[in-house]
Amino acid sequence: MKSEYEEILARRITPDTTVPQHDFLFRWGDRPCFARGELVALTGKAKSGKTFVCSILMALGVRKQIMGLSRLHDEMLRVVWIDTEQSEDSTQEILCHRIGSLIGQAIPDEQYYVYNLRRD
Repeated sequence: MKSEYEEILARRITPDTTVPQHDFLFRWGDRPCFARGELVALTGKAKSGKTFVCSILMALGVRKQIMGLSRLHDEMLRVVWIDTEQSEDSTQEILCHRIGSLIGQAIPDEQYYVYNLRRD
């Protein structure tokens, strides 16, 4: 059994480390973006469109292309949305109306896992 130090040491990155290539999920214009397994944060001023951009990205879990963004893989993606900002009814409205309109169908329950943690 490896010690914690050995576990950490095994994850060291050096200039000579061979690292796997990114598996990008989407393409924006001619550039791949949003690599699988990466954590991405969208920041900006209030009312600057952060939730709208997130809605487009979430809709790409079902649709292949929306507003200049396209999904690179054929399989549909499962989406986990943890909303810490909107009220519960706003979260549901964004899910049902905005994302539903972007995908052009009812929200597939097996694809979207939406949680509202604002009160927490």
